[in-house]
Amino acid sequence: MLNLLSKLSPKYLVSFLRGQSSLKRMAIRGVFWIVSSYGLSMIMRIGSSLIMTRLLFPDLFGLMNLLYTLLAGLHLFSDMGSGPNIIRSEKGDDPELLNNVWTLQVIRGLVLWLICLLLALPASRFYNEPQLLWLLPIVGLSCIIGGLHSTSIFTLTRRMETGVWSRFQLQNQLISTSLTIGLALFNRNIWTLVVSYLLAESIQTIRSHYLIPNYRNRFAWNNSIIKELLNFGRWILMSTALTFLAGQSDRLLLGKFLSFTYLGIYSVAASLADMPRQLILSIASSVVFPALSQLSSHTRKEFHEKLLKNRWPILVLAATSIALTAAIGDLCVQVLYDHRYDQAGWMFFLLILGLWPNILISTVSPAMLALNKPYYETFGNSLKLMTTVIGIPLGYHALGLVGAVTAVAVNDILLYFSLVYGLWKEQLVCIGQDFKATVMFIALLIVMLSMRSFLGLPLPLNSLTISG
Repeated sequence: MLNLLSKLSPKYLVSFLRGQSSLKRMAIRGVFWIVSSYGLSMIMRIGSSLIMTRLLFPDLFGLMNLLYTLLAGLHLFSDMGSGPNIIRSEKGDDPELLNNVWTLQVIRGLVLWLICLLLALPASRFYNEPQLLWLLPIVGLSCIIGGLHSTSIFTLTRRMETGVWSRFQLQNQLISTSLTIGLALFNRNIWTLVVSYLLAESIQTIRSHYLIPNYRNRFAWNNSIIKELLNFGRWILMSTALTFLAGQSDRLLLGKFLSFTYLGIYSVAASLADMPRQLILSIASSVVFPALSQLSSHTRKEFHEKLLKNRWPILVLAATSIALTAAIGDLCVQVLYDHRYDQAGWMFFLLILGLWPNILISTVSPAMLALNKPYYETFGNSLKLMTTVIGIPLGYHALGLVGAVTAVAVNDILLYFSLVYGLWKEQLVCIGQDFKATVMFIALLIVMLSMRSFLGLPLPLNSLTISG
């Protein structure tokens, strides 16, 4: 025990970091920044959620969540992979490449806003919500604002300067949270969420241009660079579009089946359950992917060994955090939120369990992207989409809201097996490691739920309702 404590001392950590390669030092430092900043971010998100759910009604969250989902879909349907291209390209620091990426980004933002105008009427009719007719074009202005965002965020990720990027995100979140709560104290309607969202997006875009000293984006157009960007982006575009449909179609479909009040309750549960995945995804995209991109020239055997070695600690962290969160999460929801959100507890439990296959995917998919093999995940996302689109209506008609939420919880399974096949084809088999991690996760979950039962507390699904 004393030996373990000694290894947690700052002196030991400094000595340990000095003994590692420069790439490993950057990776360890990156993980430290992501985990610590994510902890602060989670505290702010939960605190904001607690305050806002008391100031505003659930139907407003449901309506705004639907708008966010539609906008996210537009962004992902037009994502040409500019960020990954900058991160993995040997010319990733070339100003000409960066300026061409930024030019495409600005054009894309304008086009997305025009699409918002075209979608407003069909969306308002489909969801039988007249407010969408004017809300979608106004909230869609964020596409133009976001299109002006500096490419410095990609450069920081490429250089694995995670500390700067993490501080930037935390500051933006603090600004956004403060704006939202401040406006909600004076005006408790949908305009609070709309105005605070647009103001926060504008401030973030302005600040992004001052992240790196003497770093400026300018309009540029080089046909050969544009062609290269578009060629690389073909699979990324298809993958991100399918990723959106597979990952966000639950909200789009539930928005049709449920009232905005129930959709708001589901959104709270889904947002809380998604926190562990977001942490792992941040580590994967900001640390694992840039690091693996620098190792992609190694032999496949060396690449595989490093992947397995560095993936295992992340899986251990994920298994422990998800098992603990699943065991106590619904109790936290009951304590923190008022009675209007009681059903979010059992929803949270089902959704958090469904994260495990996604964690296995998120910790290995950066390897496929680093090797420029994104099509296995693309195919897998098409299977996930099929599972979601078929599963939610069937589940809802069979068991009401419980069936629909269960369908969402299991929709990553086919995606996982698609990626397993791709890893086998690329000589990067991880299924043995996945099996050990899954056994560990199940064992931890059983132990924690048994402790809960021993204390006389009801199990998470005891309070579920077969309705919706």
